[in-house]
Amino acid sequence: PWGNVLGTGVQLVTGVGGSPNIQYTFPTVAGVTLKAAMAPDMGSADVSDKGVSGNASGGTTGRGYDVTMNINPSFGTEILSGLNIFAGASQIENYVESATISNNRYEGIGGVTLDIGPISVGYATSGISTGLSQSTSQVDWYKNHMFGIAFNINDDLSVSYGDHESRVGHTHPDANGENNDLNIESWQIAYTMGGASVRLADTEVSNAAYQTGAAYDKDAKI
Repeated sequence: PWGNVLGTGVQLVTGVGGSPNIQYTFPTVAGVTLKAAMAPDMGSADVSDKGVSGNASGGTTGRGYDVTMNINPSFGTEILSGLNIFAGASQIENYVESATISNNRYEGIGGVTLDIGPISVGYATSGISTGLSQSTSQVDWYKNHMFGIAFNINDDLSVSYGDHESRVGHTHPDANGENNDLNIESWQIAYTMGGASVRLADTEVSNAAYQTGAAYDKDAKI
């Protein structure tokens, strides 16, 4: 629902994907596939000659670790051949050198998708613990619930709907407000005819960026 021109400010689980990392995929056993990844320096990026990045230039994050699991428990039945269960967890080291940091950052996600003929459905829930200090007015956690369904009417036409709910909690709710909810929902349609494609997305967001002002309720059609 957030993947279009409408800026939502939603906070998603990302793990080490945004930094250079090393990944390994274990052999699939009984439909279970494990993957692990490690980023030596979260926040580092490509730089020009004689430049530095990440913690070499004063960053506050260290290594990051991810592990993900995908399960396809078909049990030999055709109806479950499109079932996929997944889970993932991430830890990112925070350097406790600042009054605003008290712990490492932790992320987790779990969900399920199911394809039955022309219909695909999915649900997932995720959470982020920021590790920011209780002694300051910081975001303490994010919680997300998401649902989607897509229907391929034929080879040329598909319709889908997605809904995403996200909640934020603060270290000092008395000063920053407690449990501000952000909601995004989107209807999308795509039609292909020969070499031409027509796509439409109708998206609404309430409390974008976890703000409750009227300016943060908006919609877009693209």
